[in-house]
Amino acid sequence: MSSHSRSRGFSLIELLLALSIIGILSAIAIPAFSTAREHARYIGDAKANTKIIMMQLEGVKSDTGLYPAAGGYTWTQGVPDAAALGVLPSLKFKDGTKLDYTVTVAASRLTYVVVATDPAKSNKTIYKVDQTGAIQ
Repeated sequence: MSSHSRSRGFSLIELLLALSIIGILSAIAIPAFSTAREHARYIGDAKANTKIIMMQLEGVKSDTGLYPAAGGYTWTQGVPDAAALGVLPSLKFKDGTKLDYTVTVAASRLTYVVVATDPAKSNKTIYKVDQTGAIQ
């Protein structure tokens, strides 16, 4: 009588099952990593452009002893409103930002807050910092 010996290894069904599980897991994981990467890019953009705004404001303070006139100044996706253009005319943002930036100078003209918001996400605050560099 001949004995049927079964070869060791994986059957085609087992290999296909393993590949389908890997495919399903990667289909779930890739969008999550992509979203996290985009969020990190926005935070990096917000930090870099906020530093640029802060340096310009510190330049004004070193020239005049005070920050610009009290009030709010806005840049919508890098384009300044009339008030912002008058205060920081040489401000240039990094890499064509998609975020909005608002600078609020206190009445004393000794403090300010810079806020970066994302208009694509209902103006969600991405980054907020004061004149000391403290993240709020």
